[in-house]
Amino acid sequence: MSENQINQTDVKESAKQTKVLLVDDQMIVFAGLKKVLADRPDIVINYCSDPTKAIATANEFLPDVILQDLEMPEIHGLQLLKFYRSHPQLKEIPVIVLTSNDDPETKKKLFDADANDYLVKMPHEKELKARIDMQVRTFRLKQEKDKLFMQLRSELDKAAEYVISLLPIQITNEPILTDWRFIPSAELGGDIFGYHWIYKDNFAMYLLDVCGHGVGSALLAVTAYNALKAQTLPSTDFTKPDQVLSALNEAFQMAEHNDLYFTMWYGCFNVPTRKLSFGSAGHPPAILFLDGKTESYLNCENFIIGGVPGFPFSSLEIDVPKDSLLYVYSDGVYEIEKLDGSMWTIEEMVDYIKQNEIDIKIDDLYKFVQKLSNKKVLDDDFSMLKILFK
Repeated sequence: MSENQINQTDVKESAKQTKVLLVDDQMIVFAGLKKVLADRPDIVINYCSDPTKAIATANEFLPDVILQDLEMPEIHGLQLLKFYRSHPQLKEIPVIVLTSNDDPETKKKLFDADANDYLVKMPHEKELKARIDMQVRTFRLKQEKDKLFMQLRSELDKAAEYVISLLPIQITNEPILTDWRFIPSAELGGDIFGYHWIYKDNFAMYLLDVCGHGVGSALLAVTAYNALKAQTLPSTDFTKPDQVLSALNEAFQMAEHNDLYFTMWYGCFNVPTRKLSFGSAGHPPAILFLDGKTESYLNCENFIIGGVPGFPFSSLEIDVPKDSLLYVYSDGVYEIEKLDGSMWTIEEMVDYIKQNEIDIKIDDLYKFVQKLSNKKVLDDDFSMLKILFK
């Protein structure tokens, strides 16, 4: 019988079997463990008496729990714990340390080294079984949670790819030039934006942000986006922002959409008159730079979309000189928690734009807020439209 592969039951494993690896240089401990667990045919025991082979044995066997001696020749149990925790295949496997030492300092060292539990040799059989079952149950629950998380992550990635596929191509010919960035957060929010021509003289632009995160928020954003792009809202003049906001509000009431609402900025630029009509619904103001240095905050005191049926949405109008530059964005662009715990503000964002000669590269702004927050992936979607009116 090989000391590295002594099984209590047939090697064939069922889904209910528990795989236990014992690492101990004393064969008597294995004999005792085998006797204690004799009435548990669901448990498969693999025994390793040489601690120098423990990592290789565990990597091949992939146990549900490791029982390990603390005092062993050649490699101390604490050092072996560090090896487990740095190994990609073994770092999550629970480890119960067997020790003859019950003093508080030893226990502290064990838990500092990420041991999951400890038992004083030799534990009562009821306690041993209970500890094994508890650790295995916790381990499997975590495995299931991780599996579900990976499935959700895959769904979020697919949702983000779908949202990106809907976004408009950049316009590089006059009289309108556009640039934009959509960078999803780790959890995917409900941001989406677009623009299109209405007849030949009116250019509509919009950005909306559905509350919450996840696939539900993204789907509602896509549904509203499609209604705007296809201009399917009933009895609506899409060159009139107040009418568009009112129609969206009636079509997407929270009570009928799983308590989800959204904020929005909508504008329509008339080329012959160079007038920009705009309306916002609980959304951050768009920023219009009129002469390369003077900014105008384009905002209306309207409520969110979906909040109150029949809300009287209003819109405003502004003259747009040639070479004016408009920024439309979501709150994920500026609601950035800085390293000192304070929040970046819209005014600070505007200062950044002005300090960088107004016509910024959006990628540079994104890198700046990454550095500001010390986060590679932001907490919310980063969405920004940049529109130059020639």
